[in-house]
Amino acid sequence: MSRDRPTIEVLSRSGCHLCDEAMAVLGPMARRRGVRVVVRDIDESPVLIAEFGTRVPVLRDVEGSVLAEGRIDKRAVRDALVAVRRGSGPPEPP
Repeated sequence: MSRDRPTIEVLSRSGCHLCDEAMAVLGPMARRRGVRVVVRDIDESPVLIAEFGTRVPVLRDVEGSVLAEGRIDKRAVRDALVAVRRGSGPPEPP
């Protein structure tokens, strides 16, 4: 993934309704904030399947740090987008 533009990676899989819900929230919010979204199907990578199994969707930064996973709501997306724009890992707990 490129470091010249804030980027968030979505680990997903076909037929995942939580992944579809996360993308419906993430897509518009990322576009408004100038964050590029890269979607990877974990079923195409034995390494990702071994690491994440059924834990999808997963939002990660360019370093591979998990920012959010599972049911991803607007707040989780906003926090993840703030983190990638800052260039840091997951947001600190409130």
